[in-house]
Amino acid sequence: MIRKSILAAGIASTLLVVGCASTSTQATEVSVQAPSPAEQIVGQWVYDPEHLEEMILAELEKAGLDVSLISEENYAEMLRTANEAVEFGFDFSEDGTVVGYHRVEDDTEAFEANWTIDGAVVTMQSTADDESVTGRLVNGKLEIALPVAVDGLEFIRLIKVDG
Repeated sequence: MIRKSILAAGIASTLLVVGCASTSTQATEVSVQAPSPAEQIVGQWVYDPEHLEEMILAELEKAGLDVSLISEENYAEMLRTANEAVEFGFDFSEDGTVVGYHRVEDDTEAFEANWTIDGAVVTMQSTADDESVTGRLVNGKLEIALPVAVDGLEFIRLIKVDG
């Protein structure tokens, strides 16, 4: 179910399209401990809109469309449509559980899993079957390997929206 949800969200988002400002202050020494990977993962994660745009561009080019010929208005409308039609995300809890969901237009599916983290590698083990999915924290984003590459796409990227 986890792999099906990830794969469905990846495919749907691409196919729908084709058919701290800083100021200068005196330096002071402050010791801040970075949150652990387990602390970083807890919260809600959703599709990274920049990554979704990369996926859409790749799909348009694969379809043989000259992206430079698409007006800015039409391109913006394609992105808006894709963002409205597809939702995908995870809600990681401190207790080691995660709820994942994907929505493609009016079809929504959810799944539950248990998660563990080892360094930057996150593993989600389904509570419904023996299926597991692995992801990796990379520069504050969560990259999850797709079970099957979608037109060369090997992962999806999510961003954290709350903590």
